[in-house]
Amino acid sequence: MRPMRGTTGTARRAGRCARRGRERGSALVIVVTAFAVLLVVVCGTLSFAVAGARSARQQQDQLTAEAAARSGLQDLLTKLRANPRYFSDTLADPDGGKGLCQNPAAPGPEQDTDRDLAKACGWDAGTAYGWAPVASGPDAGRFHYDVLRLDADGPSAVIRSTGTAGGLARTVVARVGGASTSDFLYWSDYELADPSDRTTYPRSTDLSMTFKDAATDPMKAALAACGTVWSAVSGGGDPDAALPHAWQRDATGHTPDRMYVDPAIGYTACRQPVFASGDVLEGRVHSNDLIGSKGGTFRGQFTAANYEGQGCDQAANYPLSCLAPGSRATFETAGAPKPARVDLSGSDPFKGLDGAQAAAQSSGCVYKGATRIAFQGRRDGSGRPLMRVWSLGGTDSPAARCGATADLASAQGVLVPYGGADYVVYVADDPSAKSVPVPSGALGTLTGPGGQTAPFPQGTFTDPDPAHATGLVDAEAAMLLPGKYRPHGNAFVEGVAQAPVTVASAADTVILGDLLTPDSASAVVGLSAGGAVEVYNPVKAVAAPITMDGAPAWTKAVPEGAYPVGAQHWDVQVPGIGTRPAAGDGLTVMAAVRASAESFRVQNWNEGRAKDGSPLSLYLYGSIGQRFRGVTGAEDGAGHTVGGYAKRYVYNPTLDYLRPPRFPGLTSSSWGIVWSEVRDTPAAAGRAAKAQALPASDAGTGRAVLAAAVERKEPQWAR
Repeated sequence: MRPMRGTTGTARRAGRCARRGRERGSALVIVVTAFAVLLVVVCGTLSFAVAGARSARQQQDQLTAEAAARSGLQDLLTKLRANPRYFSDTLADPDGGKGLCQNPAAPGPEQDTDRDLAKACGWDAGTAYGWAPVASGPDAGRFHYDVLRLDADGPSAVIRSTGTAGGLARTVVARVGGASTSDFLYWSDYELADPSDRTTYPRSTDLSMTFKDAATDPMKAALAACGTVWSAVSGGGDPDAALPHAWQRDATGHTPDRMYVDPAIGYTACRQPVFASGDVLEGRVHSNDLIGSKGGTFRGQFTAANYEGQGCDQAANYPLSCLAPGSRATFETAGAPKPARVDLSGSDPFKGLDGAQAAAQSSGCVYKGATRIAFQGRRDGSGRPLMRVWSLGGTDSPAARCGATADLASAQGVLVPYGGADYVVYVADDPSAKSVPVPSGALGTLTGPGGQTAPFPQGTFTDPDPAHATGLVDAEAAMLLPGKYRPHGNAFVEGVAQAPVTVASAADTVILGDLLTPDSASAVVGLSAGGAVEVYNPVKAVAAPITMDGAPAWTKAVPEGAYPVGAQHWDVQVPGIGTRPAAGDGLTVMAAVRASAESFRVQNWNEGRAKDGSPLSLYLYGSIGQRFRGVTGAEDGAGHTVGGYAKRYVYNPTLDYLRPPRFPGLTSSSWGIVWSEVRDTPAAAGRAAKAQALPASDAGTGRAVLAAAVERKEPQWAR
C-alpha cells in the first residue's frame, strides 16, 4: 500500500526547514564571533592608543616638571644677582620685603629649610609648601624651592628645587654661589706635574722654579715631549705671570712647547702625570687643563677644558674630549648630568687661606713652626673631642685653650679639645726659629704595623745644626728639604676626628697616617695648605755637613730605601665607606684636601710596596683641589702602578651640604650654579606636587584624571 502523498511532502518540507534553521544558526554564530573579534581589535587599538597617549603625557609632564624645577633655580639666581644680600636681608629684616620670607615659592616645613632662615621667616613643621608658576604660562608647570644649607658670607647655598606638571614631580638639587674645590671629588688648575715636587724634578738646591718660553730657547728641540703645553712668560720674563693651559694658543695660533726653567739644574721638560689602570675616581671631576689617563676609571660627572677653551662636555666625542692626546679611560657616567664648567683659567682660581689664621686665633688654635696633630678618637669629661698636639714653636693662643708652649715641645705633647662650626687650627711660620732641619724624635713617636716604634721624624738626626756635626747621620729624605725646616709652618696630621675641624698650614700639610671620620655625615675635616698636601712615605737618606756660601749646611746622598715604620694605621671601624687598606697596605684619608699653590702628592712616590709586594693603596673619601697635578705612584709603559700608591678616590656626599670650617673657595664669588643633579623628590614634596595638578577644564579634566591614575599606578615618576 503506498503512503499518502500529502504526508510525504510534509516530511520533506519539514526536513528542509530544519536544515535551513541549522544554517541560519551557524551564520549567527559566525556573525557574533566576527563581531566579537572586531570588538577585541577595536578595544585593543583604543587601549593601545589610550596607553600611548598616557605614556606620552607622562613623558611630557616629566620633562615639563624637570624644566620647572630648573626654572625655579634660575628664578632664585635672578633674585640673588639682583640683590647679592638677598639671604642676608632675610636674616636681618624678615619683614622688610627684600628677602625670602615674601617669596611665594619658598615657604615649606622647617625641616626642609636652613635653620636660621626658617626661624627668621617663622616657618614650622606645619608650614605648607609654596608654589610659583613658571613665567611662560600655567601649562609650563610650577616650582617650589628649599634652601637646605646657607653660608651667607660664602656666598654659598644648597638649593632643592621641585617642579610639578600634571601632578608629577621632578627635583633638582644644586649648589649655588661661589665654587669651592670641595664641590668636586677632583679639581685641578693645571695637569702638569707639580714643579715643586723634588721626586719628579730632582735638584741639588731649593731654588724656586720659574717658567720660560721654550720657543725662544735653543734647547726647545730636545724637549718635544712637552707637546702642546707652554708658558706665556717669554724670554725669562716675569715668573709670576699667568701660566696658560694646554688648550690655549699664542697670538699666532701656535702652541709651542712648555718647559720648566730651574737655574740650579738648567732646563727640565715638563711632565704630565696620568691616572693609571686600576685608579678609580667616583664623583665629579673637573680640570681647567686636559687630563692624562692610561686606563683610569671615572664614575661621575667629568669636565675639563678643550683646545678651543670651551667646555669639553660640548664636544661630539665627549668625554674623550676631556683627555690629553693619547689617553685612554673608562667612563661610567651613564645618566650623570654634566655640571656647569668652572672656567677660571684666565685668573688665579685660588683665594689662598681665606683668613684661616684670624679664625684660628678667634676660636681655634694657632701654632708655630713644625706641628704634629693626632686626633685621638675619644673625648674629655665634658664630651669635647681631643687631639694631641706637638709644636716646636709653641702657640700665641691662650694656653688654657691650646696648651702651654713648653708642654707642646715635650715628648708627650698636649691633649687639646677641639671642634665646632668655625673651628680652625692654623700652623704659621716661626721666623724666630733657626733654619735647620727638625731633629729626629722632636714630634713624638710612630708605631709600625708589627708594633715596633720609631721617633718622628725618623733617623739619627738628633742635632740639626750642621756646625755641630761630627759625621754622617741618616734622616728622612723629605725632612732634609729646606721647605721642611723648623721655621716653616708645616702641619703633620693623622687620627680619628669626631667633630668638624679644618687644619690650615702656611707651608705644607703632611698626612702621617689614616685620617678618619667615623661619623662622616657631620665630622668633616678640611686640610688647606699654602703649599702642598703630602702623603707620608718616608725614605732614608744620608746627610753630611758641608760648607755652602761660607756657612755650614747639610747635603744628602742618594736615598737608601724605605724606613720600616711608614704611614700610621688607626684600627677603627668606619661604616659606609667600604673596605679600606689594612695596616701596612696603605692608608685612608677622609678629608677635603686643598693645596693652594702646589699639589696633593705622595712623598718619594717611586718607593714603597705593600706587605705582599704590590703597590700601596691610597683611599681618599672626600675631595681634592690642587694647583698642579700631584704624583702618587710610578707607572710602567702599560699604565700599571709599580711603585708608590694606587688610587681610589670617592666623593663624600656630605660635602654637598657641609663644608669644613672656613674652608676656602675659588676666586669666583658671584652667584651661579656650581653643580646640579636630579635627585629623588622627598615624599612630602611629592604629595604636595600632586595636589598642584591643574583643576578641570577642557584640557584640565584629562590631566586631573591622568594625575589620579599616575598616583595610583605609577608613583615612580614622582622622584
